[in-house]
Amino acid sequence: KYSIGARAYQIGSAYLYSKTSMDQIKSILEKMAKEIKLSIGYAILVEDKILSIFELESYQAVQIGYRVGTYYPIHCGVYGKCIMAYYEPYEKLEEIVFSTKLDQKGPNTITDHQKLLEEYAKIRKQGFALSDEENMKGIVGIGVPVRNLKNKVTACIAVKYIKGTVDDAEREAILERLKYYAERINNLNLW
Repeated sequence: KYSIGARAYQIGSAYLYSKTSMDQIKSILEKMAKEIKLSIGYAILVEDKILSIFELESYQAVQIGYRVGTYYPIHCGVYGKCIMAYYEPYEKLEEIVFSTKLDQKGPNTITDHQKLLEEYAKIRKQGFALSDEENMKGIVGIGVPVRNLKNKVTACIAVKYIKGTVDDAEREAILERLKYYAERINNLNLW
């Protein structure tokens, strides 16, 4: 009976572009996508949820199908894990984790609350998140945090690809490029 119309798109676009740095972020992501020829995404923390802002999938033969405007889970996939690993205060993070149903999305989804908190600790220690068939079978993702002016993680820049198409050396090179481009976004003085 009801459907989302052009007005909803207009409101969403107005919000997105009210943040003056969004054009600059998009430009940085496009440059990265051209360089590494993989699907690139950018998600932000909105209240206690992970929202996809940009998805660039033009360089792979098979499109993964992630959509802008989608909320992502906190327990599987790089967006949710990377951003939530740095969530503050920690007590509130624990409350969010233990009150969230951790549904099985892919073969390697973390469905245990305590193991998820351990995964967050690992992500904080290594400085990046890895998702190997957690959110979808056959899909691997690598994400790094993006920080705001107060050095608080508010976003994640990520690469996703089909399992088996990237070897370990390529993955390390991709991770270095992610860190480089995340630092460029950090320098935009985000909200």
